[in-house]
Amino acid sequence: MIVGIVVLVFTALVLFILSWQVWKEEKIDLINPVSRRNISDENRKPFCAAIGKGLLIMGVGTLLSSLLLFLKNTWLVVSPIALSYTVGIVVMAAAVIRFNRES
Repeated sequence: MIVGIVVLVFTALVLFILSWQVWKEEKIDLINPVSRRNISDENRKPFCAAIGKGLLIMGVGTLLSSLLLFLKNTWLVVSPIALSYTVGIVVMAAAVIRFNRES
């Protein structure tokens, strides 16, 4: 159980750091180096914000799952991860589709 909590907290921290780097510092190369060519300069900020928010949602879900694992070791621990990763991936995919089309 302790190993699972450590892995989940570490994963959440990585997602938070990536979210900050992409969203606030606009390091678009962390997403995909091809994105630099496909995303125009005026769309760079909203694209990075959308991707960063998707990563943040995934990080929050992962951290919540680690808290649930600490409090109660049940299969419900998977629910926040599944929901947050689904929402995060949808947000990021929508941003890629939207801004690649407009470029």
